[in-house]
Amino acid sequence: MYVAGVSAMIYASMPLGELIRQKPELISRMTVWTKREEFWMRRASVVALLVSIRRDNYKAINPFQISDLLMRDKHDLVLKGYGWTLKELS
Repeated sequence: MYVAGVSAMIYASMPLGELIRQKPELISRMTVWTKREEFWMRRASVVALLVSIRRDNYKAINPFQISDLLMRDKHDLVLKGYGWTLKELS
């Protein structure tokens, strides 16, 4: 069940990522998610950026703004999402 939940979380982040790619002004709402208690929302705040990064359309959203907020998160899945995003940026 846990693995299925994580898979669902990743797939759910992609439509959100496409919305952010099309409307970069929504990134301000994602910064609020980085402070949420629910780990999956913190992870979604950074994983959703992958769509813009992969399409080289991320200049308007500044992914480092989100990743800097999650750098010291305690949850391993949030940190994996953080690392995944930084890997895509490199």
